[in-house]
Amino acid sequence: MRSDLRKLYEPESIAVVGATSSEGKPGRIVLEALRAKARSHATGDRASASGFRLYGVHPTHSEVLGVPAYPSIDALPETVDLVVVAIAAQPSVGAVEAAARRGVPFVVVLAGGFGETGAGGRALEDRLRAAIAGSPTRLLGPNTVGLQIPDSGVDTVFVTHATDELGTGGVALISQSGSVAVEALGAAAIHGFPLRAFVGLGNAVDLGTVDFVDSFARDDRTTCICVYVEHLAEGRRLLAAASEAARRVPVFFLKAGRTAAGAAAVASHTGRLAGSDRVVNAALAQYSIGRVTDDEQLIDAARAVAYAKIPTGNRVAILTPAGGFGVMGSDFIEGELGGGVLELAELSDRTRRSLEAIGLPFASFHNPVDLTAGVTGSGFADAADVLLDAPEVDILIVMAFMAPAGMTDDVVERIARSAERSPTPLLVLCRAGVNTDDYCRAFTRAGVAVFDSLPRAIRAARFLVERAAFVARARAGSAGPADSAATGIGSPSDPSPASRWITELGATGAQPTEADAKELLRRYGLATPAGVVITPDTTRSAPVEPTLLHGVSAPYAVKVVSPRLLHKTEAGAVRLNVDTADLDGVLRSLWKVFPDDAILVESMERPATVELIAGAYVDPNLGPAVMVGAGGVIAELTDDVAFRLVPCSRTEIDAMIDELRIAPLLRGFRGIDVDRDALCDWVSALAQIIPDLGDRLAELDVNPLCYADGRWVALDAKIVLTDRG
Repeated sequence: MRSDLRKLYEPESIAVVGATSSEGKPGRIVLEALRAKARSHATGDRASASGFRLYGVHPTHSEVLGVPAYPSIDALPETVDLVVVAIAAQPSVGAVEAAARRGVPFVVVLAGGFGETGAGGRALEDRLRAAIAGSPTRLLGPNTVGLQIPDSGVDTVFVTHATDELGTGGVALISQSGSVAVEALGAAAIHGFPLRAFVGLGNAVDLGTVDFVDSFARDDRTTCICVYVEHLAEGRRLLAAASEAARRVPVFFLKAGRTAAGAAAVASHTGRLAGSDRVVNAALAQYSIGRVTDDEQLIDAARAVAYAKIPTGNRVAILTPAGGFGVMGSDFIEGELGGGVLELAELSDRTRRSLEAIGLPFASFHNPVDLTAGVTGSGFADAADVLLDAPEVDILIVMAFMAPAGMTDDVVERIARSAERSPTPLLVLCRAGVNTDDYCRAFTRAGVAVFDSLPRAIRAARFLVERAAFVARARAGSAGPADSAATGIGSPSDPSPASRWITELGATGAQPTEADAKELLRRYGLATPAGVVITPDTTRSAPVEPTLLHGVSAPYAVKVVSPRLLHKTEAGAVRLNVDTADLDGVLRSLWKVFPDDAILVESMERPATVELIAGAYVDPNLGPAVMVGAGGVIAELTDDVAFRLVPCSRTEIDAMIDELRIAPLLRGFRGIDVDRDALCDWVSALAQIIPDLGDRLAELDVNPLCYADGRWVALDAKIVLTDRG
C-alpha cells in the first residue's frame, strides 16, 4: 500500500520532544532551526509561510527559546502532524507510544542506541514497532538525522549542514547514512543545488527506502531521486519501486559495500565470481536504475539532469578557449570516463564555416573547437549558439575559462540564454582561479549545469546519455526487467523436471554429484557428453563390461563423482583422454584413492571452439541470478562475467552476452564459428531451471560450457542445494 507522506514534508504543526535551551543538545538545535524558519516567514506568532505551528515538549518549562512548551505530548493543545523526538533511546520509546495513542501521523526518532548497538537495542526497536502497530502513526528512524525540506522549512538535522545555500525544489536525496548525505549536500551547496528533500532513513524500523522512492516519484516538485544505500534488504521491492519511479524522473543509486569479502566461503566458481556486488550492479542495470560510485558522482548526476535537457544522441562537441583542455576532453570522451557511451561529434562543413565567421583565423574549428585565449565573451557565446544549432551535435560542453581578458562576466548570462533556448543540452566546465566558486554559483543561479573539473563534466554528459537511453526504452515498452514484481523464489515448481529430480535424489540430504547435475540439465534439453556411472561394486575386480559403455566412445573423460568433491581436478579425481585399453587400470587407480565413490565415464568432446561458464547464484537480498562469462580453467582469472536476475527475458540474456569482453568471439571474430542464438537459448533454459528448483537452490555451476560439433555442451556441472526448511 502506498504511503501518503505529505504531512511529513509539509506539516501544519510540529512538536519537539526534548526541546531545551542547553547549548549543543539536539533538542535545541532542531527547535532553533524550526523556529528560525518559522520566523523568517512569519504570518503569526508561531506560523511559517507553509503554516506549521511549533511547540516544545518539556516536563517543567512553559516556554523554550520563545516557543510555547507543554509537559507531554498528551498535553499539547492539538494533535500535531509531526513529532520530533530528540531525547535518549529509552525514553524515546515512551514518546512514540504517547504519539501513537494521540494519533500523530508522523514521528521522527533521532536517538541512536537501538538495533545498531546489539540485542538490547534491537529489543527497543521491537518496542517501537509495537508502539505504532495498529495506529495511524508512521515512524522515521531511529538513529537518524531526520529530514530537511527547504520548501516547507522542516529541518530536523541536528549536525552542521547546508541550509540557505540549497535552493528549493528538484532533487530528493534518500540516504541510509545521514553523514554521507549531509556532507554530499554540503559540497553541492558550494555551487548551489536544487534540493526538494533530504531524508535520513536511520535504522528504518518503519518507513524505508521504498516508501520514500514511491512518494517522491509521485511528487510534482521532484525532478530527480538520489538514493544512498549500504544494503538492499528491501530487495526487489526497492528495485521495482525505483524502476517505476525512473519512468517519471531520473533515479540514481550510490550502493556502498562493493567488495567481495565473503566470496572465499562460496563453493562454486559462479558464487566466487558473483562476489557481493556483481549481482547488485547487474540488477540495477536490469531495472534501468542509474548507478554511481561515490557521493560526488551522485550529486553530479543529479545536477546534470536537474539543469540540462535530455539529449537525442551521444555525440559531444567541446567549445574551449584552452586547447589543452579540449584535447584532454577528447581523451576522456573516448576513454573510460565516456564509458563506451559517448563519442566526439564530427562537425559538418557548414558548422565549421559558421564558426570561422566568428573566431580568429588561427583558431581551430574542428571538434574540440579551440577559440584560443584571444576570444571575446560575445564571440564565445556566438560559437556556442552555432554548435547548439548544429544537427550533428547532441551535447555541448562549454569550457568557460574566465582567465582570457575578453571573457567578461556577461558570458554567464549569454550562455544561460543559449542553453534555455536550445533543445540541445549544454554543460559548463568553469575555471576562474580563486573565483571559480563564485562563477559556478552564478551559472547555477542562471539555471545552467556547471562543474569545476573536466572529468565531472564528461561524466555528467554520460549520465545524460544513459538517461536518454532509458527514456527511449521506456517509450518502446522495453525498460525494466522481465517481471518487475518478482521478489525471488519459493518452493520448487511442481510439477516440473526440477521438482521430480529433487524427489528422485531422495531425502538423504546428500548434495548432488556431477552426474546428478548433468541429468537435470538433460531434462531441460541441455546437452551433456554421453556417459555412464560405474560403481565400485560393479567392476572393481573385473574388466569393464562393454555393454556398460554402450553409446560412450573413446577417448574417455574419467571422473570420480562424489558430493564431497566440488573441485575434482584439485583433488586428483579426473583423468582425460583415456583409451579403451587403459580404462580398467585408470578405474582401479582412482578407486585406490576414492574406494567408496562412483566414477563417471564420458566420451571426450572434440576440441572446443569457445569455453564459457554459466551458472546461477542466489543473492541473499535480491534472490536468484543467472550468469554467463568466459570459462574454463581461467574463469576466475579473466573475471569476465555478466549476471541478470531471474526471471529475465531472452532480450536481456542477449544483452548480458554482449557485455562480455569476449563478446567479439561470439560474433565470429577472426572466423571463429559459434552459434550465438543457440547460446541464448541455452542460457534461457538454464534460467528456467532456477525458479523450478525454488528455495532448494544455493548455487549452480556449468564450467566449461563448450561449443563443439555444432552444439553447446556442458562438460562439467555442479549444483549445491540448501537444506530442507
